[in-house]
Amino acid sequence: MNKNSWILSLLFALSFMVSPLMAMPITVNINNADAETLTKQLKGIGPSRAAAIVEYREKNGPFAEIEDIVLVKGIGWKTMEANRESIRLRDDDSELTGQSGKDKESSAKSAEAMAPDTD
Repeated sequence: MNKNSWILSLLFALSFMVSPLMAMPITVNINNADAETLTKQLKGIGPSRAAAIVEYREKNGPFAEIEDIVLVKGIGWKTMEANRESIRLRDDDSELTGQSGKDKESSAKSAEAMAPDTD
């Protein structure tokens, strides 16, 4: 095997390790991102809509659910759905999906109730 084919083989192998990382969506916290970041990271959100998100958040407090973004004037359900995978509500990884605390608590209780009794 010559040097060039060895390098190509190595690059090919490395591409399989890097591609899953590249496939991960870039997410943005709509509860603390500035207008410029929102414009860059969200599809269909230009400077005026991004400013409206920031203004809405300042007047009404943080978004509790991802779907609440449709309460911002000029943002509809199609835009929200197009960005659902890119939106998060907190900076830690526990809230990437926008599931509220009540929903999490309810889900945990349901799972607990369905678990077999091991005592």
